Amino acid sequence: MDKIKKSLRSVFLVILIIVAIVLTMIRLMKFQLVEGAEYFKISTRSTQGNQEISAPRGEIVDINGTALVANRISYDMIIEYALFPKDVQQQNEIILSLAKYLIENSMTYEETLPVTTTQPYTYLDGKESLIEKVLANLRLNKYATAQNVVDKLIEQYEISDEYTQDEKRIIAGIRYEMLANNFSINNRYTFAKDLSNDIATNIKEQSFNYPGVDIDVNSIRIYPDGTIFPHGLGTVGPIYAEEYATLKEQGYKMNDTIGKAGIEKVMEDYLKGTNGTRTVYVNNTNNVVSVEETVPAQPGNTVVLTIDSEFQAKVQDIIKYHIEWNQANGKDAEFGKEAYAGSAVVIDVKTGAVKAMTTYPSYDINDYKTKYNEILVADNQPLYNRAIDGLYRPGSTFKTITATAALNEGLIDKNTTIICNKVYTYYSDYHPECLQAHGAETVTTALRDSCNIFFYDVGRRLGNDKLAEYENMFGFGTDLNFELGGQNGFLATPDTYQKLNMPWTPGLQLLASIGQSEVGVTPLNMAVQAMTLANKGVRYRPYIVDSVISYDGEETILKTEPVVEQVIEDKTGTTFDVVKEGMIMAGAYLTPYPGQATPDLPYKVALKTGTPEQGSYYNTAAIAYYPADNPEIAISVLIEKGWNAKMTIKKIIEAYYGYNNVQDEQISIAQ
Repeated sequence: MDKIKKSLRSVFLVILIIVAIVLTMIRLMKFQLVEGAEYFKISTRSTQGNQEISAPRGEIVDINGTALVANRISYDMIIEYALFPKDVQQQNEIILSLAKYLIENSMTYEETLPVTTTQPYTYLDGKESLIEKVLANLRLNKYATAQNVVDKLIEQYEISDEYTQDEKRIIAGIRYEMLANNFSINNRYTFAKDLSNDIATNIKEQSFNYPGVDIDVNSIRIYPDGTIFPHGLGTVGPIYAEEYATLKEQGYKMNDTIGKAGIEKVMEDYLKGTNGTRTVYVNNTNNVVSVEETVPAQPGNTVVLTIDSEFQAKVQDIIKYHIEWNQANGKDAEFGKEAYAGSAVVIDVKTGAVKAMTTYPSYDINDYKTKYNEILVADNQPLYNRAIDGLYRPGSTFKTITATAALNEGLIDKNTTIICNKVYTYYSDYHPECLQAHGAETVTTALRDSCNIFFYDVGRRLGNDKLAEYENMFGFGTDLNFELGGQNGFLATPDTYQKLNMPWTPGLQLLASIGQSEVGVTPLNMAVQAMTLANKGVRYRPYIVDSVISYDGEETILKTEPVVEQVIEDKTGTTFDVVKEGMIMAGAYLTPYPGQATPDLPYKVALKTGTPEQGSYYNTAAIAYYPADNPEIAISVLIEKGWNAKMTIKKIIEAYYGYNNVQDEQISIAQ
């Protein structure tokens, strides 16, 4: 029995040993064959660094999806810290070789050192804040000269005396750029941007000569037609030092690009996208083990605008043509001979969506970076967005507001008559005039004839407070809450005159009633005025962003819904109908340009013109909505030193509805 027990124990022990050996072998095989690579990687890793992968910026498109701002591939030359030689002299050789290669091929590289490139070295003018930053980065005192800066860089980066002075300066400038951009395992250095395909390919092919140097593929902003809506699209640019403190908290890096103006700035949060992460693993011998894209970049969203690019282009041409026609055919300075600038705005009556917004003269946004100084000093300020920032007297277009207020407050009715004898004699010491003696005028004929006497009298009886109340309800002197901002303007009131340190007299109320005196409104204000009249007192908030959709177009992120900002109660039930009747009478004769015998519009147009005095000269203005009996669009036009703005109204309506081919119909300016 004991022998049997001993035998069983021996067998059990042998089996146990065999199992242990098998398990050990399995574990060893798994370790070597399955997990070996990962354990080897772990054993050799000692450092890892994260680099950002730039996300493509979202596009900006028109209401039909036509790209107004898109992206194209950009080839950037970068230096990878972990792969760059550790020997300082070898680094300098590579830096100089790359710089010379770019110079020979008429390309530029990144450098912001505010020091002249040739001796005697001096600081560049207007770079005070940058100079302070350089001195701080190099730990030099505030009295250090430009020569001291170059000398410090030569010493710090061991730039050999074997180089010429010009070569030393090239290396020193790039070395400073690398320092300022915190060149490290976490920050690749961008040596040059937007290289040609040939140069990028050659650098890639010669990579064995340039360890650590590579070509990175990024995106750059392009404008398929840079003349369409440049003021509204806006620009992008680098983050400035004074901005970085705030933007850093929002997740931006110093070398990021950000919207600087227009839609690019207003919609920055939607357009910017989310950067990804690239992780670089370096072992304890300072060699790169692997590079992994640990977080993919997410492209920015697409912003859809309310404008139609084809219609926008036509309206731009219409305003340009009218100004040139004025210059060629105007009788004198008072009648268009010196017309030089203008603006037009078209709004969807039923929503407040801007269909077109133009300002002239304009520019090509593709030239903004390369020819900025030329555009800045060009005649008549092409960078100035007159549509939302230009403040003008509205002139007789304002009479529609005076008429609305007087009718709505019961001061007059449709049949009330006022006699126009050309001169208004209510005040003994102030006798403003009308263009002619119209005789008995009602509110509708006074709008048709633009009779000053009728509106002088009505405005005087209304009083300034009541008139200003209606101006505010129409959006004058208030913030329209438009995405692109713009001027609020001001009203001709005692308060305005007090701010201007000017005396207010009763006679000024007469001028205020016809859109003269110290009143300032934008063309956008005037379009909103026309929209409010068309809607019988309902004023929508104007907007230019229709929606935001995901980069792939699959998801709607944001959709703008119409917002009613103000409702002017029609106290009589007929107030706006009476004003419309007068405007239809004023719009009955839309004279075509000479030589353009165009057919009449199929529907009536509600119109009011104006010739506002602006200092020592006159502008020409017009507001309209169409069709008068079932309005769809509201229009405003203002031409500086121009004449007969109403001639553009018919052209704009034809362009919107496609009644005629406006482009083909343009005749010679000389006619």
